[in-house]
Amino acid sequence: MLQAYTILESSTMSVFLHVTTSEKPRPYWGSILKSNSNGTYYSVSLENVNRNDAGYVDFEKMIGLDGIALVNVVSNPQEATITGRKELETRITHNDGNLCSPAV
Repeated sequence: MLQAYTILESSTMSVFLHVTTSEKPRPYWGSILKSNSNGTYYSVSLENVNRNDAGYVDFEKMIGLDGIALVNVVSNPQEATITGRKELETRITHNDGNLCSPAV
């Protein structure tokens, strides 16, 4: 299993961490963990979040709009493990990662 961790940008009092959970060979995806305000506890915010071979995660905070972020999730993780082809679905959060709804 690939072990990769990516610290994601945050302008709030929380830390966002992407942990790769898919196995070699690619494609890669993982879970986003969100910390409490002092970074001592983490909880899963969203699973199956897309990342590429270089470790870049499909996670984008909206500058000037606190609590808004866009992410791409792999909607077919079981199939992608076999075929190597990911299908992506864009999600948006309006409350700093506590709930990610499908983007319309």
